[in-house]
Amino acid sequence: MEFSGLRIAFPAEELPGLRLLLSEGKTIVTARILRERWKYRAGQVLESDLGQLRVLSVTWMQPGGHPYWSQLTDAQKQELRGHEGDVLKLISMGST
Repeated sequence: MEFSGLRIAFPAEELPGLRLLLSEGKTIVTARILRERWKYRAGQVLESDLGQLRVLSVTWMQPGGHPYWSQLTDAQKQELRGHEGDVLKLISMGST
């Protein structure tokens, strides 16, 4: 594991739900496109408003290929539509 010195941000409206998942020891998934693509690697430790998070995996996402597409809001789908990206699976450092 390496502390990367990187910070990852999440929309404010998503923080309560993400915080709940992490407090239950569950992983969270986020898609990163455009300038955030290629930025993260498995094993990195990231700073966030949710505390320190460890990147468990990074996988390529084709346009519209988010693993939880049906659960995204219309605004989130619009932002991702037409873009390749990286899907990050993260866990709280407090859960490891």
